[in-house]
Amino acid sequence: MSSAAKGLRTAFFVIAGLHVLIAAAMYFFGLRIPWNRFWEPPRSSVSDLLTRSAGIPVRFESLVWKQGGGLTWTAENVTAGGTDGREPVLFCPSAEVTFRFWPLLAGQLRLERIEFIRPVISLERDENDRWRPATAAEYLLAPLPRAPVLEMTAGKIVYRDRSSLPVFGVEVLFETAEIRRPNGGDSRLFSLRGLRMPQHPQWETFDAEGEYDPLADEASLEVLGSKERWKVRALIHSVTDHPRWSAEATSEGLESVLVLPQDGGLFPPLIGELHLSGEGAGEGLHPAAFRQSGQARGAFEIRNGKLLGANLIRRILDSAVPAGEGPASLPEGEAASKAVAVLEDPDTVFDVFRGSIEKAASVLNFRDLLIQSEEALIRMDGVYDAVNQSVDLRGRLILLETAASALLAARPSLALLPKASGRILADFGFLGTVPGASLYTNSPLPLTQPAGTAEQKTET
Repeated sequence: MSSAAKGLRTAFFVIAGLHVLIAAAMYFFGLRIPWNRFWEPPRSSVSDLLTRSAGIPVRFESLVWKQGGGLTWTAENVTAGGTDGREPVLFCPSAEVTFRFWPLLAGQLRLERIEFIRPVISLERDENDRWRPATAAEYLLAPLPRAPVLEMTAGKIVYRDRSSLPVFGVEVLFETAEIRRPNGGDSRLFSLRGLRMPQHPQWETFDAEGEYDPLADEASLEVLGSKERWKVRALIHSVTDHPRWSAEATSEGLESVLVLPQDGGLFPPLIGELHLSGEGAGEGLHPAAFRQSGQARGAFEIRNGKLLGANLIRRILDSAVPAGEGPASLPEGEAASKAVAVLEDPDTVFDVFRGSIEKAASVLNFRDLLIQSEEALIRMDGVYDAVNQSVDLRGRLILLETAASALLAARPSLALLPKASGRILADFGFLGTVPGASLYTNSPLPLTQPAGTAEQKTET
């Protein structure tokens, strides 16, 4: 290679290197100089940019340069939507808006990132199961302006659903949220961390992530417990208009889970360590829609728990055989004393409560329910109709050998019950409407027989 060619190549690399250094220096210092001394983004232009990005009107009261923030300005008292007297879709006391550096040199205003601080997002579906107001963009795209990155800190989501009565409402708080538009496309990837529901303070925090595709109008969602001991995956079709969804859930070792009764209390409240797996599908986002027409099936197991405020063993035995005036003799030994003490406990204490449930429309089918403890087994099968709140649940109480022997000594009248291999058996059932279904024993009723015709029954 000639010396002239070498010189040209050297000059090329020097000039290219200088260009890179100059560009890097411009970018580095451009993000740190006090831009407010030389240029202020027109408020109307910023508002128009946010409005075009969100698809609904975005307004703010003031725009202040962030000290040391380079091309970041703070918009104060930001609202999105809320025209014609309606409640804003989004409100936050402040939002940090960062503009892109290179387009600005060409006189173009482009968003780099947005961070909403303490936002409140209000979502609502009307009586026709549509987002209110009717335009989906106002509620689904309002918090998703067309910036490469949107962040939220210490926010709240308020959701109301008027598609069924009573009106369903829920609030969800979150620590951080982030929404991205991969490759500048229409799809949104979102993640939320530190979610919690103030109306259920006993629940642990959880995280969520997923994707929304506005062109297909579909969303996928995965919700994880903070210790990843439970997980829910869901797919929602037709998000904007009469949504349809499918989901699957798993749980391993959730401790101290409090399950509260629904629809007046088919079962009493219970607490324990929850393990479950199940899947379901339905239409609409209102819980009442799922209760009426949703489909689901799954299996559960609750360990080391209690049925609170309901001693099923004592109730079944008292219904089957009168307790009498008092024990014939006091049992001896720790195991025997413990067995008798079970009858004095206000709760049903169990080692394991497991079974399977299948839901078709408003009907729940219970299969192979088992409540097991050291003293007894309770087996049940049955049907519950959520529309008329009727239950037909049949089962058998089995007092195990040690407990049977101890309780026979304490309550001789139990000798009237059937026995098998040293165990005492008591058949029982619940029939009627909830609450108030009748407990019957020793005389199983046919499915068609109305409540109240059993020979022995007590009100639950």
